Amino acid sequence: MAADKKSLKATNLTEVIRRMDSKTPLAHEHQAEWDAFYTNTGRIEVDHLIQAFITRPRGYKSLFGGHSGNGKTTELSRFKWDPRIRQRFFLVDMDVSDSLNPDDLEIAELLLMITLEVFGYAEMHKVPVNPRLLNQYEAIRGHFHKTMKRETEKKKISSLDFKKSFFAVVRAQAEVRETLREYYRPRLEELVRCLDDLILEIAATDEERTALLLIDGLDRTSVEKARTLFVSNSHFLAMIRHASFSGSHH
Repeated sequence: MAADKKSLKATNLTEVIRRMDSKTPLAHEHQAEWDAFYTNTGRIEVDHLIQAFITRPRGYKSLFGGHSGNGKTTELSRFKWDPRIRQRFFLVDMDVSDSLNPDDLEIAELLLMITLEVFGYAEMHKVPVNPRLLNQYEAIRGHFHKTMKRETEKKKISSLDFKKSFFAVVRAQAEVRETLREYYRPRLEELVRCLDDLILEIAATDEERTALLLIDGLDRTSVEKARTLFVSNSHFLAMIRHASFSGSHH
């Protein structure tokens, strides 16, 4: 490693922890760290992935695989910050291991996570959303609050951002996960249509780019679970017609 790459010093405890944790991948958002420590290993997989996304029609789906710890997240960071990707797509990226329970994961909560993240993107970028889709968002909120049976739980989450409270509770409580699954299993097509319509509305405000959903952290699940999520439920993912999609897995 070059001498200047060794000279970058942490300036606070957060940076120390991040750099000492071997399981925390480099993130392009921390530009100084990226410039100092990223090493191009000559792997061509990401370049092939970039070419696939910029040459294939809208709606292209991809799974980016590899063993846990082999650098997928770091390479996906390079992928999503590549100027060719930024020019063609607006990105909504999310991490299953941060938001859901990778050891107990089904398609219902995965699609709910994607939907809430896309709603969050619309809110952050002040995209006007039509009342019909807003009503569906409120229906998701309303049903989630109904799963909170104890008043103390309702009061505890009422002061939190809805998306954060949703992920915190769904990640921690198996009973809530099962309640959501029972409710949404017969409603998955309706949920996906809502998601696709929302993506289309966002895309209408950006004439130059289309949506790219980037999902990381699926390698925290078992190989069988990851495959089941995408193979057995491919018809639901295919219904997301107005966004391209990439997920990382084993």
